[in-house]
Amino acid sequence: MRCVRLMAYLALLQILPVWAWPPTFGTELNFSNNDLTRNFNIRYRKHGNTRLGQTPDKGEHAWVVKLADAIYENCKPECEKTARTGKFRFEEYRFTFKDGRSFNISVDPSVVEVQIDPATAKEIAERVEFLNKNLFEPAKKMELMLSPADSAHLNIGIMSAFKNDPAGFLRFFTDHANMPELSSGILGSDFANAPPLHHLKEAQQQALVDIVTEFNLGQHQHVDDLAFQIQKRVYTETTVFDGGADHYQAVGMKYVNQNGIGGADQPFEFRAVRNPKNAEDYALVTEFFEKWMTHVKKNKRPISYRIGKRRDFTNADLVTRFALLAEDIGMPWEKVKHILTNDVRTTGVDNFFKGAIDLSNARDVALFKRYLSELHTSEAIESRVLETLKKTDPETEKVRNETVAEFIEKYKNELPLKDARRSFVKNLGSLSPSYAALLTAAEIPYNRLPAAVVSGNPKGPGLIDQCMTFFARFAH
Repeated sequence: MRCVRLMAYLALLQILPVWAWPPTFGTELNFSNNDLTRNFNIRYRKHGNTRLGQTPDKGEHAWVVKLADAIYENCKPECEKTARTGKFRFEEYRFTFKDGRSFNISVDPSVVEVQIDPATAKEIAERVEFLNKNLFEPAKKMELMLSPADSAHLNIGIMSAFKNDPAGFLRFFTDHANMPELSSGILGSDFANAPPLHHLKEAQQQALVDIVTEFNLGQHQHVDDLAFQIQKRVYTETTVFDGGADHYQAVGMKYVNQNGIGGADQPFEFRAVRNPKNAEDYALVTEFFEKWMTHVKKNKRPISYRIGKRRDFTNADLVTRFALLAEDIGMPWEKVKHILTNDVRTTGVDNFFKGAIDLSNARDVALFKRYLSELHTSEAIESRVLETLKKTDPETEKVRNETVAEFIEKYKNELPLKDARRSFVKNLGSLSPSYAALLTAAEIPYNRLPAAVVSGNPKGPGLIDQCMTFFARFAH
């Protein structure tokens, strides 16, 4: 039987499309105006958050027709407009241009939704003029606007991004989950439709910790299996709606799990990315995501997730966390900061980022301890923590030692994070005799720590086991 499965697996490899880096990006843009909002509010007041309340009507669809007509008048004869029955049984319109580029226009509650077909970040940058001319400008003339307060959805092709790299995929997913600020105002926020993982119940978050642990022990060594495990075990509930647990999440896996990875570069979906103001904004966001994925694919830090409950973030929290991430991925701040809204972008970074933590100040001590607990998420955080602890000010020696002692206690107890903190512990022991003494007293041999488990069983599962795992998923 195993031989049969092995032969079937090898045969499947021969017919699967060859997806390769760089990743593809698609997006759903939500255009609205006062008329669309008013139309939705009238219906919502009558029916509430029910199927009737959330089903668009002819008033909303009328704006789809108006935009489609305006775009066609602008782009013909270089484009072809095709009507078909789409969402909510309303007509939607696909525009195909002579060079093969295309997008689709449909209706959604309170908005005209435009789905831009997948392309690489480089291709999107090359299409800025095309998108502005054929989409953004006609919409603007009709006073259909993209509000930065509303979310678009950014879709990433899972195979073009992470084919044969399950560790990169899981590291990227947990990287996002470890930074709830990203879905709480940095990239956008929509807590009902796209709650960060920190908003989910502790048992759901624990399921992700378990998946990471199992992966590091050699299980779930395929990208599609990881997507399946996340949806089945973590996305058991959402936070606001009674149904749609597989849909209403910050990072959706629904399309990967519905359609499988054999026939197309199926998307996983970032649902809390704000509407871009124009095509330049869209190109910048895709460039940022590609840089971020490149970073996590090269990064060999152990994969980890820490259960959390933080929900409230100041603008200083948001801008600082984004500045730290930009430093980690090597993207110039003067460029990437334009992803932020004006109010966040113009807020100054905190004392931790500046390297100006004052350990004689209680507020700075609390701030420092918070970042100390987030060592596993960022090289930029780790380096700043070490720089602060390296200081030899006698007046703050007691505070520094107490802070290190608290960290050591957490290090001993938070077993899933131990590997992710090993490099810090090794460096900590060499900073000062007092830190070395605290580590020794805690029986942590900082100078003899074994190499951390980065991902997977060191030997990895055999080919037969991989085949069995692959087919077992579809047996369900």
